[in-house]
Amino acid sequence: MPPRLTTTARKLRPFPLAAAMQALFLTGAAVSALAITAPAAHAQTVDTTPAKRPYAIPAGSLERALTTFASAAGVELSADATLLQGRRSGGLAGSYTVRQGFEELLRGHGVRAVAGANGAYALRAETAPAGAQAAQAQASATLPAITINASSERETATGPVRGYVARRGASATKTDTALNENPQSVSVVTADEISDRNAESLDETLRYTAGVTPNQRPLGSDDSSLLRGFTIETNGILQDGLRNSGRTFGASIEPYGLERVEVLRGPASVLYGQIPPGGMVNAVSKRPSADAVREVGVEYGSYQRRQLKADVGGTLDAPGAWTWRVVMLGREAHTRLERDRDNRLYFAPSLTWQAGPTTRLTLLARHEQDNQQYAFPNQLLQPGPRG
Repeated sequence: MPPRLTTTARKLRPFPLAAAMQALFLTGAAVSALAITAPAAHAQTVDTTPAKRPYAIPAGSLERALTTFASAAGVELSADATLLQGRRSGGLAGSYTVRQGFEELLRGHGVRAVAGANGAYALRAETAPAGAQAAQAQASATLPAITINASSERETATGPVRGYVARRGASATKTDTALNENPQSVSVVTADEISDRNAESLDETLRYTAGVTPNQRPLGSDDSSLLRGFTIETNGILQDGLRNSGRTFGASIEPYGLERVEVLRGPASVLYGQIPPGGMVNAVSKRPSADAVREVGVEYGSYQRRQLKADVGGTLDAPGAWTWRVVMLGREAHTRLERDRDNRLYFAPSLTWQAGPTTRLTLLARHEQDNQQYAFPNQLLQPGPRG
């Protein structure tokens, strides 16, 4: 193998003059570059700085103020109408940039302007910080206090009832007791039901009551109705807890003067003495009330029936300690039988004195004059000369 010749390479060093010229050339190039780029950079900074413009936007609705500002600023604005509904703006006067103008108009409304592409803006609802959101959630979890002020007359066993459903009665225990707390079977026919059905006698008032069989006789008396299979008779009909005087065809009860009719089913001799085993009927008269009562009615019907009735009442003094009520009815009518009449004059005044929170005195009076005749079966089949 022939021998290889190797030589050691020498490191070239520049002369001092060449090195100085090279350094001078590089320095000049750098200065020229700075001189060229500096004005361009300065120009770019000046161009991107937001310019302020004067605005004079009057006060009014926030939606109109934002629309006017966006049009004057030459920017596009999009927003949800619900964010601006019902909001008012104090206007804008002075020089502002676009962002400053939006911030000034939206201050205090919980809405902010968000810049988008191509210089467009969109309105967004401000989101509260995490701590504020937690406090708001806690505050919303606690319902505010609600104060209700109302006055309602408590239902009593002798007072009026709105509608057909009574919740209290006194016939079963002779005390004002809730019906759902009474083990005995009691039905109540209210004044509203009596009026809506236009009942003209106690017998007609009881016709839709459980356990009652209405009068099947041609007689007009009320004591012929049956309660649990037993005739009510005179002993089974009471008014205001007292036995009605005479037979019912001689001293009948006028339904227009009643506040309610209570039907007690089953024996009750322990409370009322001798009564039929089927039960008893207690007619409760209308009583004075602090609420003003003003009712007048005129009726005309078959067989030349003409009837005028009135129910008036109220208070006599400012505190309401004295209350009064008057129920009146006058009727003239023929019947299906010649020379037969169904005339009635009814007058029932009442007065109440509220002596204290738990003391009350009520005076009830009643005057009734009837001109009624009752036909027997033989008269209906073969009427005589007088009917």
